[in-house]
Amino acid sequence: MFRSIFVSNIFICACLIFYSCSKEDTDSQKFYANSESSFRIFPTKILEQLFFVGKYGGRAGVYKYDFGTKSYKIFWGTSEETVIKLSYSYDLETIFFLTARSIGIRKGVSSIKDIKLYRINPDELSTALIGEIGDAVQLYSEWSGTNYKIQFTRFDLKYASYIDKIYQIYSRFGKMLKEENESYNFIKDSYPGFNIQQKTLLSPSGNFGIKNIQDSVYLYAAGSTKKIFIDSSANKISGAGWSEEESFVFLTINKEPEQNDLSALYIFDIVNRRIKEKFLSTEKINFYVSGDVLIFDKTIEYQSTIEIFDFRKNETIQTIKLWGGCGLQYISDY
Repeated sequence: MFRSIFVSNIFICACLIFYSCSKEDTDSQKFYANSESSFRIFPTKILEQLFFVGKYGGRAGVYKYDFGTKSYKIFWGTSEETVIKLSYSYDLETIFFLTARSIGIRKGVSSIKDIKLYRINPDELSTALIGEIGDAVQLYSEWSGTNYKIQFTRFDLKYASYIDKIYQIYSRFGKMLKEENESYNFIKDSYPGFNIQQKTLLSPSGNFGIKNIQDSVYLYAAGSTKKIFIDSSANKISGAGWSEEESFVFLTINKEPEQNDLSALYIFDIVNRRIKEKFLSTEKINFYVSGDVLIFDKTIEYQSTIEIFDFRKNETIQTIKLWGGCGLQYISDY
């Protein structure tokens, strides 16, 4: 009798577990397939080569990595200039980089000397000087759609208490489309800030989105009231990228400069609703998605490297290491 009841209880428990797992799998598929457009393809560019920043002769230069031979070499470098930022456009078709003759502190104020803007033609493997910006106190640049925006400040040549804020927009071909100049009395009006655009946390189809709610990160599906918990973090999400069929989302949570927390890069499997991988860094993490490959930079124990990672196979293809460090956009110590 006891044995009969015991066996029956095991059978009932097994059924409940099976039902629970089946229901969770069904809910997961429903969440992912909330509309037919979830399965439309949004192709990401398949890179044949990757341009990145690394030390060269004591300065920062541009290196080129070849995906076919899995090798890299210096592409552009000079003893007169150091690369301060390299930027791919969102579609990975256009590449600009900024250089300076020197970066430092002068009379307690930051100083960037002789800034120049270059464009890389990846098809012809050539570079072209786009413009000579000159000196600046601070500099910020970003892609906005198909245009490249640069903002910088410099002290006014006529009035010692004034600082000029210059705003430039370039087409993807390197033509300056717009330039604006504003003057500020930094003693009276305070120091001018830069206009930084908000990064989108929506997928290309608009079917999925990422949200911070208090100290947690969630995934949402359009047309659904349900949300999927990803992880807890005291910091805000700084960027999101998606695989071409939107079955994976890649999230960066970058620490604030004054905080001691680590930055993190997540690979989240939307279909199976789980974190597939998580990478940590003591510095900000930048990344690109190229087909089935996730390319990102990270810094651990003062060593900055670039990882080339197959997110479907969940394995590292290659780690790029250079003496002095390397990064997708810049290296910390110029």
